[in-house]
Amino acid sequence: MRIQNLEICFVRWDEFLFGEGGCRILVSVAPENQMIWESYLQENLTDFWQKIGLVGNAENNLQILLKKGVSLINVDMGEMSDRFQNAIERRLSF
Repeated sequence: MRIQNLEICFVRWDEFLFGEGGCRILVSVAPENQMIWESYLQENLTDFWQKIGLVGNAENNLQILLKKGVSLINVDMGEMSDRFQNAIERRLSF
């Protein structure tokens, strides 16, 4: 997944990345339906929506890029999955 051109108004990055709130909804739309979906959003939400990226596959890195091209996150999906799947086992092996 590649998230790009984010405009972040938060002061803290951890709040942006991990904060919970009822004001965000993330959807994935098939490329053939993108124009229809974006037209619907523009008609009903005007400036209260933002396209944030593209969904790739497991071979792609998870990337979060800010508007100025600054990379906030660029992590290998396999490595991230391994850390998640084996975190408890790793901690207990010490």
